Amino acid sequence: MRILTITKKYGKISMCNKTQLHIIKAFCVNYKQNRHAFQKGVVYAVMKVDQTVLKETTYVAVWTIVLSLLMQAVFLFLHKWDYTVLLGNLWGGAVSVLNFFCMGLFIQKAVNTDQDEARKIIKLSHTLRTLALFVLVVIGVWLPCFSPLAVILSLFFSRIGIFIKAFQLKQTKEATNQHES
Repeated sequence: MRILTITKKYGKISMCNKTQLHIIKAFCVNYKQNRHAFQKGVVYAVMKVDQTVLKETTYVAVWTIVLSLLMQAVFLFLHKWDYTVLLGNLWGGAVSVLNFFCMGLFIQKAVNTDQDEARKIIKLSHTLRTLALFVLVVIGVWLPCFSPLAVILSLFFSRIGIFIKAFQLKQTKEATNQHES
């Protein structure tokens, strides 16, 4: 993402040409509402989310939902369920899926750069996501409207979903290798 500046006085567009500006205007969601940004000379290029990132995030979100429902059932069975379990489960699951989505966005950005820049982007991604995860988990554990156990347990659901996906891919790969032999 870059900030593009337009100098109306000289009719120049810095950091992009006119064709690129028209493409950016076409991708701007609410051009009529954001027209003042174009007229003032500041345009924000919107990064398009790759389909792979969306597909994998959806996969992780589905597993998080399935495991969250299972956890709710276990709490009901143990007669320990109350609204804080539901809220904690929702909070932890949302934080977990958001963490995975942000990781995907940073990786998407890193893929299109050189190796040194990609290393810096991944390192920054890990640092920012860890910090955000820490803050959001502390909020979830600290606030009385969330069950601390539900918050912490639901953070692992995305990891379990990723493990299941890796296991399925490994099984598929082994099956195709045996079939080819």
